[in-house]
Amino acid sequence: MAQALRQRIAPLINKVQQTVTPMYSASEKQVMQQYEKMMKGGEQYVVKDKAQADKLLKQWFYTNMARIPEGLKEAKHEWGTVQGKWGQRRDLPMTEVGMYALYVGELYAWFVVGEIVGRGFTFSGYKI
Repeated sequence: MAQALRQRIAPLINKVQQTVTPMYSASEKQVMQQYEKMMKGGEQYVVKDKAQADKLLKQWFYTNMARIPEGLKEAKHEWGTVQGKWGQRRDLPMTEVGMYALYVGELYAWFVVGEIVGRGFTFSGYKI
């Protein structure tokens, strides 16, 4: 079964390689120039000592881990606000209800448009 799958996708892989290789060759020089320019500009921020670099990585990790309880607290507060709004939904002014409805409609439209674009602008299904 794996052999049959490899035979079926081999032409696709070859086509991808034929397409990507010239693009890679054309952009490699430009990308390397940009990389060298960026690294030259930020030379003073590069940590060369491995022990210090490891310490920085640990500091970054634990700093972000320390932010989790604060984020959970904010999420609980937001959820309480949503529950409060939902409990008072009959008292909401029509302008606010309209704003929420437009937001939901826009969000739904973005997902629908994303699906249509993902299918290659077809409405019936994906082209493989």
